[in-house]
Amino acid sequence: MTTADSIISIANVGKKFGTYQALHGIDLEVRKGEIVTLLGPSGCGKTTLMRLIAGFEDVTSGNLRIGGKDMVGVPPEKRPINMVFQRYALFPHLDVYENVAYGLRVRRLPAAEIESKVRRMLDIVQLSQLSQRYINELSGGQCQRVALARALVNEPQVLLMDEPLAALDLKIRQTMLEEMKRIHAATGTTFIYVTHDQDEAMILSDRIVLLNKGEVVQIDEPHQMYAEPKSLFAAKFLGETNLFPVRMVAMADGSSGSVHATGAVFTGKQPQPLKEGDSALASIRPEALYFAASERHRQSFKARITDELFIGSRSFLTAQLTNGDRFRIQIQRGTACPPVSPEAQVDVFWSPEDVSIYPAALT
Repeated sequence: MTTADSIISIANVGKKFGTYQALHGIDLEVRKGEIVTLLGPSGCGKTTLMRLIAGFEDVTSGNLRIGGKDMVGVPPEKRPINMVFQRYALFPHLDVYENVAYGLRVRRLPAAEIESKVRRMLDIVQLSQLSQRYINELSGGQCQRVALARALVNEPQVLLMDEPLAALDLKIRQTMLEEMKRIHAATGTTFIYVTHDQDEAMILSDRIVLLNKGEVVQIDEPHQMYAEPKSLFAAKFLGETNLFPVRMVAMADGSSGSVHATGAVFTGKQPQPLKEGDSALASIRPEALYFAASERHRQSFKARITDELFIGSRSFLTAQLTNGDRFRIQIQRGTACPPVSPEAQVDVFWSPEDVSIYPAALT
């Protein structure tokens, strides 16, 4: 992607608070109409980056452009953006219609234009029947939709959302994620979404920007980041993975592989350079482990099942190797899998395509 294709262009941006360096050399291009999620643990810099885009904080170094225009020194109210907060920031003394209309009235738009824009946005967020209700008469999900409508009715080039679903329970969060995708499709607005929740990021995003310690770790589409994490941090943070301590060896065919203490051989992707003799960690997702060999699943070791965690549509089996290492296997309910009970001795198989091997020194 070139800068000309971007609605937001961030080049080598850094941010300091006193002597503390919160962001280090951030580079990011966001396409018009994308949903991009800033994902990472608490303190990683995702909210700071969002605040720089919003104009609530000044860039210490680097360049930030929105819609092709330099944003250095431009205050929040002059930027082509709007924002949705976790706590909604709605007016309790106004009904739904007037909450959505508020920004348009501040801009002194003609009454007929306000009416048209508000009615259209209430239709998009499916709140037309509740337009005369007050905020304290709405559910959490309905309040969030009012907040979205109020932000989008002003037709910003970019909508920023700072953990907007964090205060909602699981069922409502899942529904709201579906609603956000529908609303995004209806408006075409660029969404920048901030969260620490991996599931939210994978469900909602066109691309994920994974941050840690003020640096970008990886930028990718959700399925690509999950399947091919480029670092041990990414493998551990996005979803669940098993890590097996191994030592790098030269294989008989001249390729590079690794050996576990049990003698099991792991070959697979090596996102970072490794050489013979290096200590490393072989990463395999729980759902990539099987109890039957196939042409694809040909690497294996023996293990003992020690526990089962039942979660409705799937189960997690905890297994132990002969050297004491423990790992988890995910079993999807309804799949062709032989019944396995605690204390059972099993052969566990996997494919090299599902293995990533990382330097152990980077843990």
